[in-house]
Amino acid sequence: MRKFFHVFSFYFRESFLSKKSLITSGILFLVVFGVFAFNHFTSDKDKNNDKDKLAIVMDSSTYTVQEELLNKILPSAKVQVEKKEQLEKVRKQVEEGELDGLFYVTEKNGVPEVTYMYNGFPSKATSTIIAGYLKQQYTQVILSKYKVPSDVAQQLQTDISVKEEAIKDRASSFGIAYVFIFVLYMFIMAFGNTIAMNIASEKSSRVMEIMLSKVKPLYMMYAKILAVVTTALLQIAILACGFLVPVLIGWIDLDNASLFGLPIDFAKLDAKVISLFIVFFITGYLLYAMMYAAAGAVVSKTEDLQSVSFPVAILIMAAFFISMKSLSDPNSTIVVISSYVPFFTPMVTFSRVVAGEAGVLEISISLSLLLATIILLNFVTSRIYVNGVMSYSDKVKFKDLAKFIKRH
Repeated sequence: MRKFFHVFSFYFRESFLSKKSLITSGILFLVVFGVFAFNHFTSDKDKNNDKDKLAIVMDSSTYTVQEELLNKILPSAKVQVEKKEQLEKVRKQVEEGELDGLFYVTEKNGVPEVTYMYNGFPSKATSTIIAGYLKQQYTQVILSKYKVPSDVAQQLQTDISVKEEAIKDRASSFGIAYVFIFVLYMFIMAFGNTIAMNIASEKSSRVMEIMLSKVKPLYMMYAKILAVVTTALLQIAILACGFLVPVLIGWIDLDNASLFGLPIDFAKLDAKVISLFIVFFITGYLLYAMMYAAAGAVVSKTEDLQSVSFPVAILIMAAFFISMKSLSDPNSTIVVISSYVPFFTPMVTFSRVVAGEAGVLEISISLSLLLATIILLNFVTSRIYVNGVMSYSDKVKFKDLAKFIKRH
């Protein structure tokens, strides 16, 4: 056991305390801190300066628009009303990008018609509000024409309010689930590949032969895996610090937090979610780390590593894309089935936990299957690693892997 800790200490210093790793950790902190700093310093500016610039040209004798009123009902836009003689001039401003849109209002058989001209992307919300504004005027004209009593007319134009009551509010959990899943995906992808590359490099440089004479192969494999997972957890802690500092400074309003437009409800970030994230991170990492270790052990050249580890990368990407689907549809058939597939469990089941769709029984079953797979994979990987690190054949075929597994 003493030799194991010596090897673990060596690999930990190499993976976390090296100059390259410390620089990476510093960059991770600055990136997260910078994102929230940028979000803080540009939020007020965006509210004031990022309004759509719109123009309305009226070509109607019956209907009129009030510029001041439209700017009140359209707080996200700056509206200017122009005369019909200015149509071509305003249209050219839209074409050149000086204006975001132009609403040309005409009249046909007493009914207002609106042509929405834009350069780029239309604003459906804005066009709906302006159409509703003109419809109110049209309704008022018709009511006046048929001499409907004013009290009845007022009742007919009463707005219908819509109250929202979320039975299951997935929008509030979307942001936090997305961030956690993305971090899990990136760290497994990056650090898993690091393990495979390190093993392949040691093997190709023949350093492995010297080390194996003093340390058991399995000690080396597990020491490397644990050293890298410890490094990954420490770097996640550094990422968390990059978030906590803006919180302490007061740059983040936890009640109305968002990241790139994604709402982040910190009420969802309780002890259960944090603990399950750590559990799924460690188990998911161990699962893929062992496969990457096996991939690194069977290649004789680092150039061959990419082709050998490609199936592992495909599994990780499949897990990521399915977990993305689970954010919007956590009860779809493919998501529910995938939550019980050990290679997909860490990301998919965790996303369903945050969405509030995974119960205790489902979490227990998926975790049990995941742990059973890790135990089975541990047996297979250890055999492949022990026998593969001393094999220097150009290409390893499936029949060679079978021999490695059977050989003691």
